[in-house]
Parts: sequence; structure tokens; C-alpha cells
Amino acid sequence: MRHHRLFAAGLAAALMFGAASAPASAAKKAKPAKKAKPAKKSHFGVSGGGSVAGGSFSIQARLRKPSNAHFNYTSTDGTYKVRCKDGWDAPATEPVLGAYPRTMDVTFKNCQITGQPKMNLVVTVTDNKDALRFDVPGTATTRGGDLVEGNVKIRNK
Repeated sequence: MRHHRLFAAGLAAALMFGAASAPASAAKKAKPAKKAKPAKKSHFGVSGGGSVAGGSFSIQARLRKPSNAHFNYTSTDGTYKVRCKDGWDAPATEPVLGAYPRTMDVTFKNCQITGQPKMNLVVTVTDNKDALRFDVPGTATTRGGDLVEGNVKIRNK
């Protein structure tokens, strides 16, 4: 019996010694590579809709999808319409916007305006005071004003 105990003790010691002398890297498994994080989507731009004293509007101009931008305006009586759906001229870099109220000029491309050929149109949006204005090309008229209903947001994230 004693012989078996010595053999078992010797075997245990040999196994421990062998495990201790084995390289540590062989015992560890390689970790799988982490997936790259997707780039953060920019939310910079303007969005909103509602009505002003002279009509109703819808606006969308986001940096992440400049080609999906639009600006629609219809006068209260329905005789004057603006349709901009060919995108906007997004800035090369996102501007840093300060505290509220924020104001931003958005240039829409190829707008169809009642009685006018297609042209670019600059729409001035003010967030927090909620206003929207644009000059009517070929006239001294400014349309828009403070919002009566709805909301516009300028985001810088």
C-alpha cells in the first residue's frame, strides 16, 4: 500500500512541476479581435415644421443625408408655393453653435417657386425663438416670421 501512496504523490508532484514549467502563452487562448465601432452619425442640421402668419412649412436639412433635404412652404391662401427637394449645400465641417437662440442660414438647391424659374433659396432658421424667414427672389418681400404653430430645431451633434 505504501508503494501506491508514494507513486501517487510522485505522480502528483510531476504533474504540478510540468504544469508550472509549461509556457504561460500556451495555456491561454487568443482573444478574438474586437469589432470596430461604427462612426458616430452626425445629427447636425435643421428639422421641423409648422405654420407662420403667412403660411405653413416643412423643413429638413441634416448633415448625415444632405440629398434627402427638403423645404416646403405654402401660403395660407395656397397661391404661393415653394418646393425644394434637391438637397442643400451642407458646410464642409460642422459649425460650432453657441448657446440659444441659435440661427442658421440653410441654402436649398433647385427650388421651384411659384412664378419663378428654379433657383437656390436661403432660409434663415432661428431655434428657441422658433422663427423661419426667407426672401422672395426678384422682390423685396420676406416670407415667414415667428412660428404660430410647430417647432424648428437646429442641432449641432
